[in-house]
Formats: sequence, structure tokens, C-alpha cells
Amino acid sequence: MKDNEITAGQPRRFSNRNIMMPLIWSNIVVSALMLFYHLIHIFFPESILAKVLGGIGEVFSFFVFIFVAVSLLILVSKLLTRSREYLYPYMFSVLVTVVMVFVLPYLVD
Repeated sequence: MKDNEITAGQPRRFSNRNIMMPLIWSNIVVSALMLFYHLIHIFFPESILAKVLGGIGEVFSFFVFIFVAVSLLILVSKLLTRSREYLYPYMFSVLVTVVMVFVLPYLVD
């Protein structure tokens, strides 16, 4: 039976894929945005785009840190439970996000 298939008299089966795939993709998107932000500041430090992104980055950095904290909490909860489905892709995406948010700024400056 497929995930989205409902048959008469049977309860719908819960799929971990419905939860984990958006979390994995959101980590990838945040990592890509952070990489774009830092590449603009490396190659075009005095451009208008870098100044605009700098202002936006100051506002959204708080939300990025909250996002990383929640991602790490979800990762720890997956490690502590027996549910290992989608563990390694999520672990990799969280690791890349943490590197982009915390390590890359120190390497750039």
C-alpha cells in the first residue's frame, strides 16, 4: 500500500517521509542562502547587493540561529529514539547547515 492510498476499513499508515523530507530540504535551502550570502561578501564586498544582504542578514541571523537550534534538537531526538528512517540524510543536511552558519563566517573573515 502506498503512503497516500486510503483503503476502506484500514487506518491510514503514518509515514516518516512526510515529516523528514521538508526538514532536509529546509536545511539545504538555508545552507544555500548562507553560502550565497558569504560568496557575495567575498567577491563583491563594496557592492550595493552586499550592503543590502548585510542589512537583511543582521535581521534574519536571529531566525537562522533558532532554525539551527531546532534542527539540532530534532537530530538529537532522532538519535535518542529508535526511529532511524532518514537519519543519515538529515544528519548530513544539519551538519552542512551548521558549517555554513558557524564555521564559514570565521573562514571568510
